[in-house]
Amino acid sequence: MADDEIRFGTSGLRGPVGAFTQNDVAVATIAFLDHLRAHGHRFDQLVIGWDRRPSSPAIARYCADAARSTGIGVLSAGIAPTPAIAAFALARKIPAIIVTGSHVPADRNGLKFYRPDGELAKADEAPIVARMAKGPPGPASVRGPQRALDVLTPWLARYVDFFGPGALAGLKLGIYLHSAAGGALLVKALERLGAEIFPYGASDTFLAVDTEALDEAVTEQAAAMITTHNLDAVVSTDGDGDRPVIIDGAGVALGGDVIGALTARALEITRIATPVTSTTALELSGWFEQIIRTPIGSPHVIMALEKLADGGGPAVGFEANGGFLLGSDLERRGAILPALPTRDALLPIISVLEYAVRQGLSVAGLAARLPPRRVLADRICGVSPQRGRAFLGKLADQRQTRFALDPMLADPANIDLTDGVRLTLPGHEIVHFRQSGNAPELRCYVETDHNGGGRELLGAMMAALTAVPGLVHLEHRGKQVTKNNAPAIIPVILCGGEGARLWPVSRKERPKPFLPMPDGRTLICHALDRAAALKPDRLMVVTNQDASFQLIDEFNISNAASLPLDLVIEPAPRNTAPAIAVAALKAVQTVGKDAVLLVLPADHLISDESEFIGRVIEAGALAATGKIVVFAIAPDAPSTQFGYIELAEDGAVAFVEKPDAETAREFVAGGRHFWNSGMFCLTAGTALHAFAEHAPDILEAAGKALDAAATHKADAITRTVLDARAFARCPAISFDYAVMEKSDAIGAIRCDFGWSDLGSWSAMAALEPADENGNRVIGEAVLVNSRNVFVRSGARMVGVVGLDDIIIIDTPDALLVVHANAVGDVKTLYDQLRASGHDVHKVHRTARRPWGSYTVLLEGRGFKIKRITVKPGGRLSLQMHYHRSEHWVVVSGTARITYGDEERVISVNQSAYIQKGARHRLENPGHIDLELIEVQCGDYLGEDDIVRFDDVYGRVEEQK
Repeated sequence: MADDEIRFGTSGLRGPVGAFTQNDVAVATIAFLDHLRAHGHRFDQLVIGWDRRPSSPAIARYCADAARSTGIGVLSAGIAPTPAIAAFALARKIPAIIVTGSHVPADRNGLKFYRPDGELAKADEAPIVARMAKGPPGPASVRGPQRALDVLTPWLARYVDFFGPGALAGLKLGIYLHSAAGGALLVKALERLGAEIFPYGASDTFLAVDTEALDEAVTEQAAAMITTHNLDAVVSTDGDGDRPVIIDGAGVALGGDVIGALTARALEITRIATPVTSTTALELSGWFEQIIRTPIGSPHVIMALEKLADGGGPAVGFEANGGFLLGSDLERRGAILPALPTRDALLPIISVLEYAVRQGLSVAGLAARLPPRRVLADRICGVSPQRGRAFLGKLADQRQTRFALDPMLADPANIDLTDGVRLTLPGHEIVHFRQSGNAPELRCYVETDHNGGGRELLGAMMAALTAVPGLVHLEHRGKQVTKNNAPAIIPVILCGGEGARLWPVSRKERPKPFLPMPDGRTLICHALDRAAALKPDRLMVVTNQDASFQLIDEFNISNAASLPLDLVIEPAPRNTAPAIAVAALKAVQTVGKDAVLLVLPADHLISDESEFIGRVIEAGALAATGKIVVFAIAPDAPSTQFGYIELAEDGAVAFVEKPDAETAREFVAGGRHFWNSGMFCLTAGTALHAFAEHAPDILEAAGKALDAAATHKADAITRTVLDARAFARCPAISFDYAVMEKSDAIGAIRCDFGWSDLGSWSAMAALEPADENGNRVIGEAVLVNSRNVFVRSGARMVGVVGLDDIIIIDTPDALLVVHANAVGDVKTLYDQLRASGHDVHKVHRTARRPWGSYTVLLEGRGFKIKRITVKPGGRLSLQMHYHRSEHWVVVSGTARITYGDEERVISVNQSAYIQKGARHRLENPGHIDLELIEVQCGDYLGEDDIVRFDDVYGRVEEQK
């Protein structure tokens, strides 16, 4: 996605103000509301609030108009702190939208979404983006009411009631008001809790106060206030009131992680979730029984809080920028503080100050109880996400890049890639670089044992970053990024196959890579995200014609969407060797022979992404020496479903076929055999040399297929359709058989990053949590006297009585019941269905097409009824049928119909009749989905009764 568009960052949709047009805001608002309804949320009201930046009121109006056009009543919170609005909505179980850019400058803004049950999760983002991609809504029809409400009174009462009116008695506090949405509320709260208040610095102009990197002017002004009025501390928040600022009596600003640690200590909570940027003093303090480290962003902290909740007892989360999340209800002297799993500035400010009063210490004295580790941060603006990611990828991968930035970074004791690149130096200092998720800026954090050295280190790093050629200056983003001599890594994702072992969910036209995982994202989307996490300059996918259109949809909602994509289309399946040969040839054309290819199957799952990235970096270095690197997976069971790799002490590698059960047990017990993951790493030049030596026929045919290919470029996607006649000459053979088992240039990387190829329903079942009887359920099912049963149901309730070790997969048109020990035979069943010609092996009742989808509602002898959905701008081929006529009735949207030489437009409750043998075309010229009911009548109703004369999706040739 371009830098001038709105997109999800670490917290909500963010982007430049100019991107928040009325149309785009309406699309995002309605996509959010539709997503909630699709996931079972029922509501008739929506809360909308905003911060003080100049663009926020207009954007809030756009949100309100869009919501009201759907019949929703809008409750206007006006200018208010984000957590106050969130708490109000959560208590009433209604959604909320807050227009805020948080701490970023006023030329950017954002939309933060809250579900009726809490903050939007990471898993919600992709479906919302997918709905946004459908295009703008239809004309607005404003129907729902809009009224103002008071969110501040209950927000104030929340903390005054919990802590008590005299909790801060005796404290003298300055409050830096600037343009914070909750500045006046903060004054009221601290006054009611007994403190003497000295407010200052109110501004009618929006000020971007970054709690991670306070301007020196802010701290100098606070120090002057402390001296003038003999203050105990100065407090404030960021622009939308969800991140705290606490400056102690000596004029030193406490880090957000220090504030979080002191807050958790004050509340007597020992289980915390916090990002990797937080100080390591947390572990050194000994205060906490359990600490989970996460990437940056409250959604990640919330996910970790959910994990902590499984262990029982209260848990909290906080970020290095100070946002504090209360994951559990708290009780004190009979008062209850309800959980609020979203960032909040008021709770940590009050907690730290009240704790200092209770302990009889100054704020500085309280902070001194933590081990002396200090984190400082700064940012370099004008760094586009693409440039930042590319730089960080080189920093993680290349010693020479780290040395060029600063010699002390060349050989760190540890590299942590949880979020950005975090380098632990031999002297235990930490330097951490990451691209902001909210603005085009690169952030730098340093951690040392004392502030002085930290400032020197941070200053050196910022000076070095500023000097990196081509890193800054967004206006040059269309030009070539400056490169050094290091090889580029190109992820090559192989997306094919039929997924026969996962029938009936996997079908020929919707194969295994497009299966949704428990988080709602498909396997191919996970693969694309995994590739994007490597920060490559571009990526490549090799797939087939039918899957290519589905793949583009997944690509557009993945984290890889901003990368250039080479999409290579195979006209027929030929296994992995020809696919890798074409990928190597294509890489030589675009980058050169030194390009490192990371070959990744699209249907694998990897749970430990940080470990995966580390092994890829290691593999890339080995591949650059001319090795073909295999990823050897440490087995956790004696599986007979995988091939094995035997690693000798001298480094020799041998490939072993799938063993029997006894041999598999010997392999696992011996410790020398590893699963063959099917993932490889090699340079394009090494691949071409290996094919020339061991499989020259594949290399020759692949080269001719690529030379004669048809190429089309649209935006960042280059679509290359290989020549069918030349590619057909490639033998259908795997890369293992064609090259790997014949080569003496094999290297291996031992891996343990939570890999699974999800090759059976047993493996899929293992992804779900089991109850006390070992049963796992997706969908609706009731199990009685049953153990170790896995049920995946669709629209129907499934009842199970008295069964053990059974897998039940229910779809609208097919039901699979298989013993857990026989899941390997599902492929045999699939092969029999295919041989019989039954469509159930090929398509679902709902089939996806590049223009939209259709669902078979009913069929019988001589007729078939479908519901057809055409996306905005979607256009079916100009076609005819020999054996059937069609009758269309529009139920939503507008249809443009070509019939012979005529063209007409019909809308809701109008119909059209398409006679057998007539040339016709259906398209959607509108801005919302076109939905119609189609009734087919004829002596043959198969999907292959289509003759295409013209098709914008390139499907004419294959139908001739």
